[in-house]
Amino acid sequence: MQETFPSRGDKIVNGQPWAISSVDENNVAQQTLTESGDDATKKQRDGVKKLRRESIEVKGGTLDTTDPASLTTQGTGGDNHVKQDKNKVVNDPVHGHIELHPLSFAIIDTPQFQRLRYLKQLGTCDFVYPAAVHTRFEHSIGVYHLAGMLMKSLQARQPELGITDKDVLCVQIAGLCHDLGHGPFSHMFDNIFIPLVTKTSKWKHEQGSAAMFNHMYEDPQNKLASNFKKFGLDEKDRTFIKEQIAGPFGEGNDEWPYKGRPRAKAFLYDIVANKRNGVDVDKWDYISRDCLHLGMKSNFDHLRFIHFARVIRVGEVTQICLRDKEAYGIYQMYQTRYFLHKMAYEHRVTSAICLMIADALEEANKVIRMPKDDGTMIKMSDCIKEENMDAYMNLTDEIIRQILLNPDPRLEKARQLVRDVWRRKLFMFVAESPPIQSRRFAQEHKDGIKREILRFLEKDSLKTDRVVIELVDFNFGTKSHPIENIYFYSKASPDKLYTYSHIRTQQVKSWLLLSDG
Repeated sequence: MQETFPSRGDKIVNGQPWAISSVDENNVAQQTLTESGDDATKKQRDGVKKLRRESIEVKGGTLDTTDPASLTTQGTGGDNHVKQDKNKVVNDPVHGHIELHPLSFAIIDTPQFQRLRYLKQLGTCDFVYPAAVHTRFEHSIGVYHLAGMLMKSLQARQPELGITDKDVLCVQIAGLCHDLGHGPFSHMFDNIFIPLVTKTSKWKHEQGSAAMFNHMYEDPQNKLASNFKKFGLDEKDRTFIKEQIAGPFGEGNDEWPYKGRPRAKAFLYDIVANKRNGVDVDKWDYISRDCLHLGMKSNFDHLRFIHFARVIRVGEVTQICLRDKEAYGIYQMYQTRYFLHKMAYEHRVTSAICLMIADALEEANKVIRMPKDDGTMIKMSDCIKEENMDAYMNLTDEIIRQILLNPDPRLEKARQLVRDVWRRKLFMFVAESPPIQSRRFAQEHKDGIKREILRFLEKDSLKTDRVVIELVDFNFGTKSHPIENIYFYSKASPDKLYTYSHIRTQQVKSWLLLSDG
C-alpha cells in the first residue's frame, strides 16, 4: 500500500491539517505531461492557479486561499480578539515552543527589554561553570510562558474564579518584565555594589524593574501606549503589572494594599513573585534553566504543580493550594534550590570574582559616567533612581569592557582587578565556618567578626590589611519554612484545607490482602 504524505499545499491551523478538496496537485502535473508545446504549459499554469483558488475546508468554516486576511484564526490574548498571524513562536531549550502574544512581542522589541540580552542570569558563575552564560532575556520569556500556563490552567479548571483574558495577559506581562531592573552581573549589583557605594542596602532590583517598566511604557518611540490600549489594558492594569513585580505602591487600603486587582483575586499576586511562600513561576524557570546550563539535575516537576494547583479561599483571601500528595514535590524544589546555591551561586570562586568586580565598579564609579537622553552624564550609582532609567539603560555586563578600554589613569586599579580576574589571580579564600547553632549574624556584625579574626592572626602573615567577611544564608528564601505557608487539599475534599503538619501526622495507609484462592 502506497504511503501518502502531505503535499506542498497542505497547511496546519491549530494543530489540524487543512484538507485540500477536489483538486490533486500531482494529478494536475501528471495530466499536463501528456500534452505538448504551449498548450501543455498553459494548462499547467491554469491548473496551478485553480489549485490556489480552491477553497480549503477547515473545522468551523471555509477559508479562501486567495484572501490573505482569511488565513488567520482568532487568538486568545487580551480582551480583544487578535489574529493568529500576529502571534509569534520562539523555540526555547527549556520549555520548547513558546507562543508570544502580540503585545508581549511589542514589549520584547524595545531597547529596554533588549538590554536583558547583555545581563548574564548567573553573574560570574560562568568562571566556574563555562556553559552558564544564559541571560535574563531568555529567562524572562520563560517566566512569561509559565505564568501563562498556570493562569490558563486555573481559568479552564475553575471558571468560577472569573479569570479574564486580560488577567492572563497582565500576569504574563508581569512575568516578562519582572527582571527589567537588574544591574550588571545579576545580584552582585544590588547586593554588593550598591551598598558599597551608597552605604545603604534598601534598593532592590524589583524597584528598578517597576521604574524601567514605566520608562519603557513612556518612551514614545516604543508606541506601547497605543499597543496597551489596542488590547484593552488601561492604567489600572499597568498598576497591577507593577504590583506583581515590586509589591504594593503608596498607602493603598489598610485591609487590602493593592490597587490593581481586588481582594477576591488575591491569588493573582502569588504567581510571578510569591511573597507568601516563595513558590512562583520565576523560581520554576530559573531552577530548570540554571540546572540545564550548569549541567545539574532538577527533580522538581512544575507541570505537576500546574496540574494539581487549585485556588481556595483561606480566611479573607484566595490562595493557590496544592494537592496533598504533591507536598514532596515542594521539598524537591527547595532541595534543588539549596543545591544550586551551595554548588554554584555561592561557590567560593564565584563569590571571589563577585567581590573583585564589585571593587572594580567602585573605582569606576568615581570616573565613568553614564549618558542620559538629554546629554547629561551621571555616576553609575545614581542610575538606579527612577528619573535616571534612561542612563540605567546603558549599564550592563559590558561595563568591564568599558573599564578596560578607558585610558583614564584613575581607572588603573579597576583595570588591574579585571585583568586579575581573567588571569585567575583571585582573592584568596581563607576559611568558612559551619552553621553556628542558635546564633545568627546580621550585616552590622561583620566589622566585629573582622576584628575578632584579625586579633588571632599574625600581622606578618598577611600581605594586605583587607579582609572581607561574607555572611551567607542557606535558607528557603523566606523567614519561616515555606511549606508551612502552603495549604493543601485532598482528592476526597477538594475545598477543605490542610497544612503540611496535618498531612504528615495524619497519613494512614490501609491494605486489603486477598488470598490466592
